Amino acid sequence: MMEHLRHIPRTCGRQRMVLSGGVRQDNPRAVHFYRKFGFVEKGEFMVGDINNYNMISPR
Repeated sequence: MMEHLRHIPRTCGRQRMVLSGGVRQDNPRAVHFYRKFGFVEKGEFMVGDINNYNMISPR
């Protein structure tokens, strides 16, 4: 599924995807999954007492 989603930004005239809502820092499997597809952390934010990463796709 991610292979198909990776191409959507270009078809919409965009360069990247941003994970809306981020990824929980305490979920290493999810962080690894997105890193595997080239996403990188671009900041952090808190929801209650849980730290989250903002992640953005490569160009």
